[in-house]
Amino acid sequence: MDMEEQNASVMNERILTESPVGLNENPAQQPDDLTLRKTALHVSGVDNMSEAQIKEFVSTYAPEHECVIEWINDNECNLVYPDEDVARRALFLLVSEPFSDFDDNAEYRMKPCPSFLSSSHQIRYARYSDKKVKSAHLYSRYYLFHGDPHEKAESSSSQRKSPEKEDMEETSNPLRKRIGPKVSQLSLLERISASPAAGRKHRRNRRSKKKTNS
Repeated sequence: MDMEEQNASVMNERILTESPVGLNENPAQQPDDLTLRKTALHVSGVDNMSEAQIKEFVSTYAPEHECVIEWINDNECNLVYPDEDVARRALFLLVSEPFSDFDDNAEYRMKPCPSFLSSSHQIRYARYSDKKVKSAHLYSRYYLFHGDPHEKAESSSSQRKSPEKEDMEETSNPLRKRIGPKVSQLSLLERISASPAAGRKHRRNRRSKKKTNS
C-alpha cells in the first residue's frame, strides 16, 4: 500500500467513525482560541505567494475541493471549506507524510509546491485564534514588494471612469461651479477665448470702439 492509499484508508475510517459535527463545533457554545475549526485548514510558509498561487498549489493535489483563502499574515493563511468532511479529505490529500494514527492537533508537512520547490509548507486544522490582526496590511512584506491589490483596483477603477460620470462629479462640486470647468474639457476655440491675452484684446477693442463713436 503506497502513502496516498494509506492516508486515504485512515481518512475513510475517520469519516465512518466520527459524527458529522464534532463537540467543538456546537453552534450553541462559544469557542475559545484553541478550539479547532474543522471546516478550515491552517497553512504556514506561504511567503511571497499570492492567493491565486496558493489555490493553484492546493488544486494540484485536491482539485475537486474548492476553498476560500483567509489571510492571517504574510506567512500564514486558512483554507476554508464548505463542511468538515470536505476539509478532512483535502487535509489528507495535502499531507506529504504517511501516518497510522492521525492527531487533529498536530501539524504536518505538506506535499511540495510545484511553483515554489524551495519552500516548505506546514498544514494542520485551523484554530479560532488563527485570524488576521487589525491593520495587518500595514505590516505586510508582500504588499511592500508587490503593492496592495485593493489600492491597485481602486486606482484602476478611477482611471476607467466614463466622461459622463466625471461630468456629474464636476457639476456636483461647488468649487468647480465657482471656478469653471477644467481647461482639458474646453475646445480649442474656448481655450483661446478664455485666455488672458484674449481678454486684454477684447478690452482694447471695446475702448477703440468707444473712441471711434465719440
